[in-house]
Amino acid sequence: MEIYVDNQELREAVDQIMIDRGYLPMEDALGKRIGLDEFIKKYCPQHGKDWVKENIIYKYHPDWCKNANPGRGRSFEINEYRARQWMEDHWDEL
Repeated sequence: MEIYVDNQELREAVDQIMIDRGYLPMEDALGKRIGLDEFIKKYCPQHGKDWVKENIIYKYHPDWCKNANPGRGRSFEINEYRARQWMEDHWDEL
């Protein structure tokens, strides 16, 4: 038995599955900005906010984090794509 599946329908189905599982299209991930809480939830859930600040942000001063010392009324601004790459490259150090 042979089944015909339209390429466009298959592509749309795969895209929907990827979105449902939390994967982002590359063009969406490159420019996405997240806060510190979301960064911790996705990339180091085993650690708290103070640990991430002390052992990653203040220690390494990564270029993917703006407002490293945000003060009152401001928040961390993290480029998710660059942060994810950095975390993969520095996983053994942490």
